[in-house]
Amino acid sequence: FPSHDSAHGEIGFCMDLNAGASHLSNKDKTIMVNAVPLDSIAKLGKTPDFIKIDVEGFESKALAGMEQMLREIKPKLFVEFNSGALLRNGTNPEQLKQQIESYGYSKFEIYPPEANPFDPQYDYFCQ
Repeated sequence: FPSHDSAHGEIGFCMDLNAGASHLSNKDKTIMVNAVPLDSIAKLGKTPDFIKIDVEGFESKALAGMEQMLREIKPKLFVEFNSGALLRNGTNPEQLKQQIESYGYSKFEIYPPEANPFDPQYDYFCQ
């Protein structure tokens, strides 16, 4: 795996004209935002039983920031796999799936149902 250190502290956020393509970036900083691992705030109260992750290639770091909760609670996950965005952030779909499996997830349903793991973008429902 590449480094899965979660983001903590200030990080650049690049706002794209297509809002859905806006993303975290150390290179293209439009504004600075605070990043906090979900593990650090999950201890404050109730933990989620479902998490949707669509962070334009930053999925690996987002998952790393909730690793303890994923291993202990096993919430259902719905994760975007965008090959181009993942590559921009130093990982790829295969590595991201392996990372999720390393947390104990073994059931993966691809969405949309007609998609396949060779498509440039799809989602996985993970249990």
